Amino acid sequence: MGKSITINVIGFGAEQQLENGDFRRYECHAMNKMEMAQKKKVMAEKGYPITGWFAQTNAGCKMIGADFVWEEVLDKNVNHVKLIECPICNGIGTMPLPGKTIYRSCVVCNGSGITKKNYWNKWQEWQLNEIRKEFTT
Repeated sequence: MGKSITINVIGFGAEQQLENGDFRRYECHAMNKMEMAQKKKVMAEKGYPITGWFAQTNAGCKMIGADFVWEEVLDKNVNHVKLIECPICNGIGTMPLPGKTIYRSCVVCNGSGITKKNYWNKWQEWQLNEIRKEFTT
């Protein structure tokens, strides 16, 4: 059996009714504040904006300002970190591979187009150059 992983926070969108009468809401997972901001941007671009967050861990409670685990906090009440446009992919984040239906994602910004200042310093220059090449072709 595999290991289970507890995610610090889960973001959720507004509940939507499907044609068959069922309801659904989109969710996304984040382990830190940077991932939260990135997921918020990606989900908004897809048309499923995050409306709130809940924490699964005490660290998650600190991230969203919750008093206890599983408390839901509206997105507007969460202090998000300010991120900059990714200089490696020039804010593109993801792009389709030529002639394919799959996408390549920038690893520096997790495919969101935004990242922390100097976050790219953990990669070697040759690695960054390879990523840059992929997003300029």
